[in-house]
Amino acid sequence: MKVSFVSSQAITQAMRYQLLRMQSDLIVAQKEANTWRVADVGLALGARTGVSVSLNRDIERLNGLKDSNQLAASRLESTQLGLQQLTEAANDLLAAYTTGISGASDPAIIKQQADQVLGLMSSVLNSNLNGEHLFAGINTDVQPLNDFLDPASPNRAAFDTAFSTYFGFPPNDPAAAGITDAQMNDFLDNQAAPQFFGAGWDDWSNATDQQITSRITLTETAQTSVSANIPGFRKLAMAAAIVSATFDGSMSEAARTRRWIAALPCSVKW
Repeated sequence: MKVSFVSSQAITQAMRYQLLRMQSDLIVAQKEANTWRVADVGLALGARTGVSVSLNRDIERLNGLKDSNQLAASRLESTQLGLQQLTEAANDLLAAYTTGISGASDPAIIKQQADQVLGLMSSVLNSNLNGEHLFAGINTDVQPLNDFLDPASPNRAAFDTAFSTYFGFPPNDPAAAGITDAQMNDFLDNQAAPQFFGAGWDDWSNATDQQITSRITLTETAQTSVSANIPGFRKLAMAAAIVSATFDGSMSEAARTRRWIAALPCSVKW
């Protein structure tokens, strides 16, 4: 009988190898448990590995669309809430102006309501979600609407300058009592209106006309924002601003009525 010798080093290395192999297998098992996929697709599928890679790429793309659609849905939900608030405020303002024409309401109350609408517009149109302004178009990092109630804001300064240039005195001057219906109508049509529906709107808004476009499917896109530059916002701004900015003067009844009549068509639909 022949006795074979076994090296103690070989035994030690074998145990070490088995330990390293178990650690490697544990890492692979943990990865597969977390991803629900085999760790080495090429080893498992061989020539069909390309099919698996393509399918998983499609899954990742669809998951990305799902996440972006959730963000778009949140943006649209917040936008819809803001539009509902402004719609209610516009309807209340329209009712107040109708009452003001008949003389059944205190003009000071109507002026106060116009100020509230302007304040609400600043609050709603300058709102943001996840650090992005909702109504700024694609210029989401800039506050879209300047506050007309701030005397130093460019839109208020432009309106006051236009009024003073046309009539020769500021809105709060006692001479405003002599403004006629025809003068007020001409001022609103030729001086005030371009500030809201022409190049003068740049003093009001920092938003872009281009709205955010999101991909909602692999082959479809949709606009998922509303710009502060749409006609409805401009109409509402004009309806409130022409009353808010010109009420402080001792304006004649004819001019005041003309001002309210001019504001009545400014009911808005988004």
